[in-house]
Amino acid sequence: MKLWFGRSLNFQIVVGIAVGLGLGLALGPHASILKPIGDIFLRLLTMLIIPLTFFTLVSGLTKLETLRSLRRVGGRILLYYILFSTIAAIIGVAVALLIKPGQEAAGLLDAGARVEVGTYNLGDQIVSWFPSNAFEAFAQGNLFQVIVFALIIGLALLVMRERAQRLIALADDASSLMITVTNLVIKTAPYGILALVANMVVTLEVRMLKDVARFIGADYAA
Repeated sequence: MKLWFGRSLNFQIVVGIAVGLGLGLALGPHASILKPIGDIFLRLLTMLIIPLTFFTLVSGLTKLETLRSLRRVGGRILLYYILFSTIAAIIGVAVALLIKPGQEAAGLLDAGARVEVGTYNLGDQIVSWFPSNAFEAFAQGNLFQVIVFALIIGLALLVMRERAQRLIALADDASSLMITVTNLVIKTAPYGILALVANMVVTLEVRMLKDVARFIGADYAA
């Protein structure tokens, strides 16, 4: 037991991947019995995203000394977002111009079918960042609206600092709680990844068999 649990998480994940590949190849379709384990692991990760983001942001904002500090940090975050969004856009356009995806594709649309051109409105996009119902944003997992709501709550607690000590302490405790829960879930990663990899091998094998059968059938038909 010490030989396993005493190892680093990275080592355990690599072993989990290797064992998952082996089980997928050895068990074949029967490896799908492990699928619920992988699904539970993914659901646990999804479960963490919203509360972890909200409480860590609120707790982090309350650690700032003044609103001036918030302005400085917010400016850096905005600059970071604009810079890397621009870089990502440039890379995306460059790759699209280089490989020209879909240039020789045929049969994707019916002959004469009308294509509706999508529109983008920056104003509407910015408005959508602000939740009209905070509980709805949490329920739907709208991460951007949750982030905006967390920033507003954190800013309000920063302004009320002396009158909101209990709420600030609650936010700190909730942040610590979610970090602890996250660490517990991450410790199950080797087993969840093992199950996901085993099921992925089965899925790929099934697809390959279907493609081979389709190819042979088309070949005989020709």
